[in-house]
Amino acid sequence: MPSPDPDTDRIERNRILSELDVDAAQSWVPGLSREGMLAGMHKARYECPDIAPELRHISGEWLRARGFCRLRGLPLLPLGELPV
Repeated sequence: MPSPDPDTDRIERNRILSELDVDAAQSWVPGLSREGMLAGMHKARYECPDIAPELRHISGEWLRARGFCRLRGLPLLPLGELPV
């Protein structure tokens, strides 16, 4: 259950995405495979401006190497660019 403090929730979300903590994220989408969760986490991390740019670039590279797109089916940005 989410905490009553949105800042605490955002901090925890950012930690989970930054660390790619698949076990902690499983509660977000119960029943999704670990591979599916990892792909979704890389997509979310790539999009999230709260995450360190170097981690977002790593996620972009991971997505690109596996032929994935961005959230909502958008194409990945050119190398070196990040969503705002």
